[in-house]
Amino acid sequence: MNHPQAALTDRFLKERTYLKNVTPATLLWYRIAFKNYAASFTGDAPLPSKTALQDFVVAQRDRGIRAVTVNTYIGAMNAFCVWLHEEGRVHLAALLTLDMGLRVSETLHLRHADVDFDNLILKVFGKGQKERLVPFSPELRKRLYRFERLKEQKGIRSPFVFAGSRATRWEKRNSATSLYLMERKLGLPIFGWHRLRHTFATNYVRHGGDIVRLAMVLGHPQITTTQRYLHLLTEDLSASHQKVSILNRLG
Repeated sequence: MNHPQAALTDRFLKERTYLKNVTPATLLWYRIAFKNYAASFTGDAPLPSKTALQDFVVAQRDRGIRAVTVNTYIGAMNAFCVWLHEEGRVHLAALLTLDMGLRVSETLHLRHADVDFDNLILKVFGKGQKERLVPFSPELRKRLYRFERLKEQKGIRSPFVFAGSRATRWEKRNSATSLYLMERKLGLPIFGWHRLRHTFATNYVRHGGDIVRLAMVLGHPQITTTQRYLHLLTEDLSASHQKVSILNRLG
């Protein structure tokens, strides 16, 4: 296949082989579906969307392909679409956590109505359904906006930003599995969502953020919970002092 999605379908097939242990017959089924999908368009085939898949089905039926065969193609393309959504979803969820320090439960419960793109503010419902407003960066806004447009193109309709395969809320267990798979692909040690939240807090303090504001961003009801990050300031100050100490240099 020479169209733009060739690299994606190749990676999809490799993951199905190495991570899912699918049979050679199933891999052949995928390849036939991808080949027929690519052949249904003039020029480069677009990434699957609701409209593109409808055009694909119509083209197959116009060619005289039996409905039962077309249904097998649809099954293969649906599996590919779910995989594409998983790829983009876990990547963006990780970036969101690093940018805002949300709990994974808060991320998974985010709704489109909670995102204020104009003012770079997210409405978050934390423990006990307590509402707070958390700022996010212009760089994250770009990625969130692109992610929303991509979902529209694929015909995914859900009130949740990170929707599951059936447009319901993405389950925590599934999100953790997807995170681990991404980490393995990148050659990273395996860690959970909370490590990303901890990384956000550590970075916040080390770059001049104060504990009171950090507590508000993280949604800590007691500032004593946030004060564990104060030791980082002490460590950094000590390390800087050792570098500039006159006595150290004389010694």
